[in-house]
Amino acid sequence: MMIKTGGRRSLGVPSSEARLSFDTELQEFGGGPRRRLLMVDDAPAFELSFYCGTCPLLFRRLETAREKLSLERMQEQLTGTLDDPEDGGVIDAFGALLPQGEYLPLLLEMEPHLVIPGTQGDYFSGEQVTTWGDRSVLGPSGVPAHPVLPDV
Repeated sequence: MMIKTGGRRSLGVPSSEARLSFDTELQEFGGGPRRRLLMVDDAPAFELSFYCGTCPLLFRRLETAREKLSLERMQEQLTGTLDDPEDGGVIDAFGALLPQGEYLPLLLEMEPHLVIPGTQGDYFSGEQVTTWGDRSVLGPSGVPAHPVLPDV
């Protein structure tokens, strides 16, 4: 749920100094992107889902993510509730990790919950099939396709 939107802001440092960046890994043969990546110090750290508007944006930590980016001075502000994205200088502090650009700060409220594959709330066996139909999402095994698990 969206709580508050800040105004567009110029943030970041020159690309050569930025610790975080986004990249796309292309398929070996042919056209489109294979994976979208969040890079930390030019090494893949998280794989990002392709956001389509029907499912949440997902981050999957990769084995190459060897470092935690933790700003000690921000820990106290982030343990409580932020009423405004500008509270405590959080945007400026983390903005210094990003490449220069225009950013739109958002303050969101999210509550993660565990979903077991095949049960209520499982996007791949529920909403995906309802939205796109059985024929467009079923793998060779006859079960809904999953972006990480191979078809059996």
